Amino acid sequence: MRIYLGYLVRGEFYDYYDNLLREISSRFNLENLLKKSRIPHITFKSPFETAYYPKIDDIINNFCNMNAPPDFKIDGFGLFDRDVVYFKVFTSNETKQIIGTLFKCLQTIPNISFDKYDDKNKELHITLMKNREITKSFDEVWKYVSFLTPYFILPFDNITIFRKEQDKTRIHKVFELG
Repeated sequence: MRIYLGYLVRGEFYDYYDNLLREISSRFNLENLLKKSRIPHITFKSPFETAYYPKIDDIINNFCNMNAPPDFKIDGFGLFDRDVVYFKVFTSNETKQIIGTLFKCLQTIPNISFDKYDDKNKELHITLMKNREITKSFDEVWKYVSFLTPYFILPFDNITIFRKEQDKTRIHKVFELG
């Protein structure tokens, strides 16, 4: 099965995210934004195939029990090549260390590949929408969100296993840090 690892967005920021999508959908007549089931998250280990669920669960569970949750910051919006509108995520060195250490633990599992996107120093983000979802209104939507100033300080309090099933993302399991 194909899985990836990340941080599951919850609480106050989840509400902000959901309300913003609804507002953009209504304001710019983009009903399709609300048709797709979305699970806002930060991906830090890109998708990979595995049959080692119990071993991965054990590693992540033990890892989370040994690490306290540091904070991270969401501050503003960014673009990836006019293709993805995202929330900017800023992490502390402590958070980067936690992700790096988790990668080292995962490397003990056979057949897990790591690529250029699996780096503790990569630009973490939370995708809001993709160009293909808002093509006709991209410039107006970008102009609108670029004037917004979302600012949140959140605990990096979970590591979540997400699984891909027929182009849909599902939550396999959430592990709490601390």
